[in-house]
Amino acid sequence: VSSFYLVIGPVGVPVTLTCDEQGQDITLICRKVLFRMLSTLQNGRTMSERLKSEAMLALSRMASLCKSDALLGGLGGTALKKRKALLKEVFDAIVRVNVSFGGGIQL
Repeated sequence: VSSFYLVIGPVGVPVTLTCDEQGQDITLICRKVLFRMLSTLQNGRTMSERLKSEAMLALSRMASLCKSDALLGGLGGTALKKRKALLKEVFDAIVRVNVSFGGGIQL
């Protein structure tokens, strides 16, 4: 949850500043890992109830970050549209995982 902004990228920071030494976009790497993690959670059926509960809490916090970040200003035009589309994609994936756990999103 604390690394959430590595997935969507910090507001107003040029993409070239979020690249590693090899020139790979760190936000893209983190984004791929996030969606892989969400897919694994959605398909994981053998989780203990305690682990599911903790995962649902963390996912609810991430969903809340998606909603609150979507309301922030500071961007315009194409950058804003791309950011909002990514936030919606992340939010929808989180909702699917929580529904597969038998829960919902608590914002």
